[in-house]
Amino acid sequence: MSSSIEKNDSNHESSLPESAPNTVAVIGAVLAFASTAMCALMFSMADQMPAEISEFKLLETGSPDQLRLLILGCSTAVLSFVAFVLCLIGLVQPNRPRALASVGTALSGSLLMGVFGTLLLGTLLNARPQVPIQAEKDKENVEAVTTDSVSPNE
Repeated sequence: MSSSIEKNDSNHESSLPESAPNTVAVIGAVLAFASTAMCALMFSMADQMPAEISEFKLLETGSPDQLRLLILGCSTAVLSFVAFVLCLIGLVQPNRPRALASVGTALSGSLLMGVFGTLLLGTLLNARPQVPIQAEKDKENVEAVTTDSVSPNE
């Protein structure tokens, strides 16, 4: 009886694959490479836009070129985020190869850092300090009121 149990254990161990393919990581890596290609396309489209700010401001606000660039940028960000999540899932799966998951995670993570870093930098550069401007306007209003209240006829 013990020999049949040992036989079943050896059959059970041989039926388990040592390393199953990491499908989630493969899909994540393919999406990461696709988002890299979309990012390269986005840079080539941005290179065709006017370089001078004065020429850029002359463009219509809703021009098709700007809309295409915006759609391509947003879809690249979403695709790289999905690739990053899939590759992270591929990294933590047991008994799976992790090389492709590591490459996909690094590639999509660097794209995400680039996209969100650019957004953050653009936001910080375009931010206008509202408080000092309002304080200057209040100071001008106070000066105007004090000069108006003192009339030269008195």
